[in-house]
Amino acid sequence: MSNRNERVTVLLKKWSYEPIPEQASGKPANGVLRRIRRAWMALARAIGKANALVLLSLVYGLVIGPAALFLKIVGKDLLERRIGNEGTFWKRKIGETQDVERSKRQF
Repeated sequence: MSNRNERVTVLLKKWSYEPIPEQASGKPANGVLRRIRRAWMALARAIGKANALVLLSLVYGLVIGPAALFLKIVGKDLLERRIGNEGTFWKRKIGETQDVERSKRQF
């Protein structure tokens, strides 16, 4: 039985997520590796910024821009930002009853 317990203990130590003590800080121990990592992260950051710029520009140019242009041509105001003939932004709710039961369960 102890042999099995020892094997389980060894496997648990092997599969655990605890860092090795010399790697506990998450930084490479060697100065060369540190410089390589720093250069790699700078390159990754630059690629990420370029990627974001290209992708966001494509989304705006191919989706948001044409949709806004189409809605402007059609004259549709999805947010209802224009004041109508009433002279107020107030919108009345239709079909809502105001009673005690409705007030008890507001949501």
